[in-house]
Amino acid sequence: MSSAQRANVIKGLTPGSTLHMDGHVMLYLGSSNEIPYAIHSLGSHYTGGTRHSVMKVVVSDLNLQKSNGNTYLDELTTCVTFR
Repeated sequence: MSSAQRANVIKGLTPGSTLHMDGHVMLYLGSSNEIPYAIHSLGSHYTGGTRHSVMKVVVSDLNLQKSNGNTYLDELTTCVTFR
């Protein structure tokens, strides 16, 4: 899926849904100004190839980058909504 298609799927999720990528799970909190946010434990992320160590539980959008340059949004593999 493209980034736009993934973003559209996430817009349809209810807050409390889980977002999964290899080795990482996030809890979807909802969107603000069309930007989806999640809470998760974050060790590090990258910006322009530079590693930023965080080691905290954070609320973030899904535009954080992994070491391969992909965003968290692009790395999502599964979304689960609980009813």
